[in-house]
Amino acid sequence: MLSTIATKLAFYLTKWESSSEQIESCRYGLEILLYTILSTSLLLLVGIICGLLINTIILIIVYYLNQTFGGGYHAHSHFSCFLTMVCGLLICFFIQVSFSSCSSIFYCLTIVSFIFLYKKPIHLHQNKEYLKRKSARIIKRSRFISSLSTIVAMLLIMVQNDYGVTVSLGIIAAAFSRCLGIKQEF
Repeated sequence: MLSTIATKLAFYLTKWESSSEQIESCRYGLEILLYTILSTSLLLLVGIICGLLINTIILIIVYYLNQTFGGGYHAHSHFSCFLTMVCGLLICFFIQVSFSSCSSIFYCLTIVSFIFLYKKPIHLHQNKEYLKRKSARIIKRSRFISSLSTIVAMLLIMVQNDYGVTVSLGIIAAAFSRCLGIKQEF
């Protein structure tokens, strides 16, 4: 369905262009944009239903930033990607509600996740191979995002802020996703 809508929009937006390559690039970009808007909206709805909207926003920001700049698991369809994200979100909610008072556990897991993200700063999916020539810059950005996320998590956990645990969970989820993405190729 998203592909059909993206195709129609691409043809409309590129009606003055005759290059099939430009139309396909536009269609691909629009499909990703539409999927991101739809899936993010539905994740926010899950957060509202669970009464954890702010936590959902924080998780999405931390996870998306780390995933965007470093890569990770790549599902085979939009539906399986969305299902994976919803399950991950619900698991993070369960962990947060059950263990948020155990700040030392979150310190440790955040540090371990940070070390992994720092050592494996990027995982380019085969659809992103064209980015290899820019990998040095992408690695710097990925490490910066991982470092900044970790510093924010540590500072917020130190002041006994529940949102520090949420940031920590976003980092842990990003590291888990990157690990799965690396293993996915083998």
